Amino acid sequence: MMSQATLDNFVEIKTEQAQNSQVLVVILKDLNVAWTDRDWSLRSQDLVYLDDKLANILIERGIARKVEVHA
Repeated sequence: MMSQATLDNFVEIKTEQAQNSQVLVVILKDLNVAWTDRDWSLRSQDLVYLDDKLANILIERGIARKVEVHA
């Protein structure tokens, strides 16, 4: 049986993993795209976190540029 503390830890770990697979990009061209998580309506100059696979596709095609954030 899973206790509430264990369940909370599991949810927290899954949330961190989901954030790790996200990439911050700036959109360079207007684009509508259907992806596994949702349909995206992206506009030039949008800053958005995208799934790393989608972000890499858009970067390779010159539609987006990766944004590096340093703390």
